[in-house]
Amino acid sequence: MTSIEPRVCWLPMMLSVLCVTGCPDVPMDSCQPVLLDLPDIPDVAPSPVGVGLAFGVTDLSLAIEAGGHVVAAKSRDMVLRIDPASGERSVVSHAFSNGVERTDVVGEGEHLSGIEDIALDLDGNVLVASGAVVYRVDPVTGDRSILAASPDIGSGPSFAAHAIAVEANGQIVVASSRLVLRMDPTTGDRVVLSGGGVGEGRSLSDLNGIAVRQDGGLVVTDASPALIHIDPITGDRTVLSDCNTGSGPDLVHPGALAFEQDGSIVIVDENRMAIFRVDPVSGNRDIVSELDISESPFLYEPRDIAVQQDGSLLVSTHKAGKEALVLRVDPVTGDRTVFSYGVCELQTDLECTNQLEQEFYEISADRGELCGNGGPCISCQEGAAQLQMTFAFFGSELLGSYDEWLTSLIDANAKLLETGDCLLSAPVDGVQAGDGE
Repeated sequence: MTSIEPRVCWLPMMLSVLCVTGCPDVPMDSCQPVLLDLPDIPDVAPSPVGVGLAFGVTDLSLAIEAGGHVVAAKSRDMVLRIDPASGERSVVSHAFSNGVERTDVVGEGEHLSGIEDIALDLDGNVLVASGAVVYRVDPVTGDRSILAASPDIGSGPSFAAHAIAVEANGQIVVASSRLVLRMDPTTGDRVVLSGGGVGEGRSLSDLNGIAVRQDGGLVVTDASPALIHIDPITGDRTVLSDCNTGSGPDLVHPGALAFEQDGSIVIVDENRMAIFRVDPVSGNRDIVSELDISESPFLYEPRDIAVQQDGSLLVSTHKAGKEALVLRVDPVTGDRTVFSYGVCELQTDLECTNQLEQEFYEISADRGELCGNGGPCISCQEGAAQLQMTFAFFGSELLGSYDEWLTSLIDANAKLLETGDCLLSAPVDGVQAGDGE
């Protein structure tokens, strides 16, 4: 019997495990994780910039239109447009995805959900990567359609789209776990461009970001962690920068990336809470801006990055349980200012309460019931337990007081809590619910 030598596998998320039956598909020359001792981030909210719907507690994906306006997609279900001068936010497309009738819907068609990344096609349409679906959103009407869905719409391999970009000829490239796919922009048909036996070179591991260079080459970030170039014809892979290639501070969890006008690559690193600049030739890395608790606004958990026409960097970021914001970062000094940010007013802003209401609506949908007043119907026991759990995750972060939070939630959508035969009340000494008389 052949013995298997145990070895330590370095995995994403800065974890290591001892494998005796073989390790996951992580390149053996991957860099060992860098363990960081990051300071606690002060709980200081910036002043609002720009009017319009607040982003809410969500991840934001960014893209810049030809006219300079910024498109931002909320991870749950909405596409917004941000005015670059004022930071004002307007809704491009929105359809509430839980089957509850809403008045703030823009555009017709499929519901967006689970948005992970966006890009603009050659006609200015917004392409939305959402796991097993790629949507197309009309930037004028907000209408939504499905371009490709795994495995039903468009031919080719199944996919789970984490990042998306558009080539100069209009073809779409998608980062899907350990594969890069090329997708036809008309039919949604797709082929493997690199990975899974296509192309030679370093194996891909849990892709996080993708972008297209001016010369047509593709660059991806993966969890090894590394920055990797992919030949657009052969699919061959070459490491541009990692712990063994290029000098400078190590990448920890490289994510979204973009190109500056001189070809330099800027990358957000969520775990390091920093923005890197990488020389495309040498692979040398410099930090443009990073978390500094002495300077607000803080760069915590950056999620996406885009380069404005004047060279300024736009970065979406949010701390867990806090509303997202978009920062403008000076590409030379690294100084940060708030580009757009709004505060959720739970009493009037239904989309902000959407985050808090989500679990309640899902319970209602699962039960398949409607109450006499037409609102979601949940039992007292289920509702009180879910209310307590939801508050524990969101409420204290948003309003600090359970009573304030509950009152605001009821005011925003009373039908959520008050049903034909049940009225939920705030828990006292644990989870309780009061029956309506």
